[in-house]
Amino acid sequence: MKGQSSLEFMFFMGFSFLILVTLMSAVSLRQTEFAQRSNFVDARNIEENVAFQLEMAQAQGEGYSRVFSLPARIAGSAYTVDVVNQTLLVDWGDNTRIGSTIYSGREIDFQVDDSTDFRVLHNDTGVFIVEE
Repeated sequence: MKGQSSLEFMFFMGFSFLILVTLMSAVSLRQTEFAQRSNFVDARNIEENVAFQLEMAQAQGEGYSRVFSLPARIAGSAYTVDVVNQTLLVDWGDNTRIGSTIYSGREIDFQVDDSTDFRVLHNDTGVFIVEE
């Protein structure tokens, strides 16, 4: 009788462990998916903000100047923003978010690492983004 109780207990513990491992892997997968989705939402917000700033500077014309802020990091990494041929790219780590803009001026690229304040300005040579 003791042997049977021990076997039943071992079977119960093994089955419980299997359920626990399955549950933990499912939760871990969901957390990873949530973090990736959150990072892409952050990148989309950055893309939309930069596109808006550039489009506004182009529309307002020469003499326009405005300070705006961007998040310091995406997923703990510095990131770059490139604007080429009405395409806006936000690169961080091994990921890239691609968006579009109606801004049609010169190519713009800058890196965001520690500084989060930037100035967009439009002068006689075009639209620029400079670190504030």
